Amino acid sequence: MLAIINDAAQAYRGVIPADRWREPYMPRDELEKEIAEGVTFWVAEEEGCLLPVKGESMYPWTPCSSKEAMNVSAKSVS
Repeated sequence: MLAIINDAAQAYRGVIPADRWREPYMPRDELEKEIAEGVTFWVAEEEGCLLPVKGESMYPWTPCSSKEAMNVSAKSVS
C-alpha cells in the first residue's frame, strides 16, 4: 500500500506545493500514524494485484493554508 501511495503521488509532483513535497511523499511511520488515528484505506484487487488506494478520515483535512493549493486540490479530486 505504501508503494502505491508514493508512486501515485509522483503524478501530482508540481501540483503539490513545493513546501509540502518530500521524498518519500508518505513515510512508513506517517502511514502507520494515520491508520492508528482512524484513517480507513480502501483498495481494489484484480487477479491478485492491488489497484487504487483511497484513504478516508472522519476529520476534515486541508492540504495547506494556501487558497491556491486548496483550489488545485479540489480540482484534482472532483
